[in-house]
Amino acid sequence: MSNSGDRLVRGIKWAVVALIFLPIIIGVIAFVSWRANLGSEVNGKLQAIKAAGLPTSGEELNKWYRAVPDSANAALVMTQAFALVRNFDDSRSNAIASFKTPSRSEPLSSEDQQLLSAYLKLNEAALAKAGEAAALPQSRYPLDLTCGSYTLLPHLSKIKELARLEEYKALVAARAGNASEAAACVGNILGIAQTLDEEPLLISQLVRIACLSIACRTLECILNSTSLGAKDLQKLADSLATAQEKQPMVRALVGERAMYAPVFRMSWAEIKRMADLGAPESSAGPARPLPGQSPWLVRASGFLERDLNYFLDAIQTNIDFARKTFPESLQVTNVNPKIEQEAIRMKFILSSMVLPAMNRVIVKEAESQAHLRLAFTAVTVERFRLANKRLPSSLEELAPKFLSEVPLDPFTGQPLRYKQLPKGYVIYSLDKDGRDDGGKEKPANRKSTDRSSYDITFTVER
Repeated sequence: MSNSGDRLVRGIKWAVVALIFLPIIIGVIAFVSWRANLGSEVNGKLQAIKAAGLPTSGEELNKWYRAVPDSANAALVMTQAFALVRNFDDSRSNAIASFKTPSRSEPLSSEDQQLLSAYLKLNEAALAKAGEAAALPQSRYPLDLTCGSYTLLPHLSKIKELARLEEYKALVAARAGNASEAAACVGNILGIAQTLDEEPLLISQLVRIACLSIACRTLECILNSTSLGAKDLQKLADSLATAQEKQPMVRALVGERAMYAPVFRMSWAEIKRMADLGAPESSAGPARPLPGQSPWLVRASGFLERDLNYFLDAIQTNIDFARKTFPESLQVTNVNPKIEQEAIRMKFILSSMVLPAMNRVIVKEAESQAHLRLAFTAVTVERFRLANKRLPSSLEELAPKFLSEVPLDPFTGQPLRYKQLPKGYVIYSLDKDGRDDGGKEKPANRKSTDRSSYDITFTVER
C-alpha cells in the first residue's frame, strides 16, 4: 500500500477514535466545569451570609446568639425553677398528666379544683422562682450550639410545664375570686414565653408560640368568669403589646440554616456514625459532628453540593418573606409548595427532608400574632367597659383614648372584626382561609374529620 494509502487509513482510524472519545472528553470537561462552578456558587453564597454578619455553622451560631450577664439572665433563674418542679408520688400524677383545661365557658369542677390546688402547693417554690425569671428583661439558656444538629434542648419541655403550672394557678385563683392573682399568672406565662424570644431555633420558637397560646387561652377563661381591675388590665395590655412586637422567626430561620448547612458536607466518619448509632448521647454530654471530608465520590459528583445550593436558596426565600409584615409575608404559602415539589422532583434528598418543617412556620407565627392581637383588643374592650359601664358598639369607639388604632388581622391586613353577643362579645380574625365565618368559634374537641370553616376567636360572654 502506498504511503498516501497508509496515511488515509491512519486518518480514518484517528477520526473514528475522535468520534468515540471526543464526546466523552467534552462531557468530562463540561462536568468538571459545572462542578467547579457549583462549588464556587455555593461558597459564594456562604461567604455572602458571613459578610452580612450571619452564621453558617453551629460554632458561628453559638457566637451569634449573644451572651447575657448572669445578673440579668432570666434563663438562669428559670433553670433553678426547673429543678424545683415536683410531681405527685401517687396516682394523682396520672390525673395531672391527663388533665385537660376546661373550655372558656366551663367552670372548674370541685374535683379538678382540689387536684390542681394540691399540685400547685407542691410546686409553690418552682412558681415563685419562675415569677422571678419572668420579670427579668434578657435571656439565654446554656446551650452549646457548636454541637449542631446534636444540640440538646432539655429546657423546652420544662418551659411548657411551667407555663401550664401558671395556667392552673390562674384557673384556681379565678374560681376563688382572686382576679388580680389570676391576671398576674397570665403575665407570668407571657414572661416565660419571652425567655425564648432570642433563641435562634425553630423548635424553640414553636414552644414560645405554644406558651403564648396558653396565655391567651387562660386570659379568655379568666375574662369569662370574672372582671379585672384597671391596674391589672393595664399591665396585661402592656405585656401583650410587648409580645406582639417580637417576630423571632427570622432569627430562627437564620439559626436553622446555620445548624443544617454543615450537614450537606458531613464527613465520612459522621455518615458512618449516623448509620450505626443515630444521634448518640453520652454521659460527657451531647455528641459533636465528627470532623473530616465527605466521601470523595460524593464530593466529586456534586450530588449533595447541588442539594445544599438549593437549600440555601429555599431558606433565604423564607427568611426574606419572614422579614415582611403580615399579611404580605404570608405570600410564602404560595411559594413553599413549589419549593417542596421541586426538591422531590430534583432528588434534593436532604432539602426535601428539612425544608417542610421550616416552610409552615410563618403561618404559625401569623396565628400566634392573631391570638395576641385578639387578647390585647379584648383587654382594651374590658378597660372601656370598666370606664363606661357598657360595651363599645364597635372597636373604632376604643380610639383614641384606649387604642391609637384598631389592631389588624394578620391574615387580611384589615381591622380585627368585633361583634356583640346577647351576653358579651366576640373579637375575631378570619384565619388563613380568609373567609368571614361571623366569629364562629372552633370547638375545643374538634374532630379530625371536621372540615368546617372557623375563625380565630376571643369570646367573652359575661
